[in-house]
Amino acid sequence: MSQPLWFPPASLHALCDFGAWTRGRALFRAGQVRRLEVGALGVHWLLEGEVQGTQPAPYDVTVEMGLMSNGEVDFWQGHCTCPVGRQCKHGVALMVRAAHLGSPVEAMRAQASMAHQAGARPAGGK
Repeated sequence: MSQPLWFPPASLHALCDFGAWTRGRALFRAGQVRRLEVGALGVHWLLEGEVQGTQPAPYDVTVEMGLMSNGEVDFWQGHCTCPVGRQCKHGVALMVRAAHLGSPVEAMRAQASMAHQAGARPAGGK
């Protein structure tokens, strides 16, 4: 049984460029979101993470987002270290990943689990 979504990712579609939407979903599906942290920002949310792009180092991405009372995305403001810089495919990928974490509480638990797993890797790759 799949986990319920935090918010419907399709509700983001109307709020972004078609190319960013299409390529961002492809990045999500390819597992290119390397890190995601979720935090409360008043009544909104702050997503911070890394998304692997075409360069060797992943891009740093932050997204401030708000949800409407019906659970759909009301707004998003993304910033990225990629050449586009804002409202890019990397921001879309980060948001779609967040949607699939479930509720904000589950998202925060998942990020703690991801941090624990990253810390459990042996140093030097051995």
